[in-house]
Amino acid sequence: MRTRPVSYPVEKGRIAFFCDVVGETNPIHFDEAAARKAGFATIVAPPTFPMVIDLETTNAAKRLGFTPVFDLVRCDLRYLLHGTERYEYSGHLLAGDEITITHEVLGFEDKKGGALELCHLRASLTHAERGEVVAIRRTLVHRLA
Repeated sequence: MRTRPVSYPVEKGRIAFFCDVVGETNPIHFDEAAARKAGFATIVAPPTFPMVIDLETTNAAKRLGFTPVFDLVRCDLRYLLHGTERYEYSGHLLAGDEITITHEVLGFEDKKGGALELCHLRASLTHAERGEVVAIRRTLVHRLA
């Protein structure tokens, strides 16, 4: 199962706000000159910025009438635990990028005699010219009993 793709514009102001929230002080994330001096074409999003794209596009999917991944796998947030999460980078997210995200359900498994259900997901953040720049793998844990 896969979600429909949702686009996200990576904006300088959004990156700067995120850096303020998480306490990121590296100037390549908010100073164009510093980013260029470090070899980048423009401001670079910090490594944890993909979670912003993931959350904001989930809300955008609902507004667009698409089924978000949590609804696709019938998550009941009252009983959801965060299992694991891993980011795999094959490129950078840059200010001005238009990123498309899709989620794929990799599978389910039962644990603890059916008391827990594990849901394995993969999100792909893709740039039209550079291809996939980030993959997010996560396992959600549903308490069923």
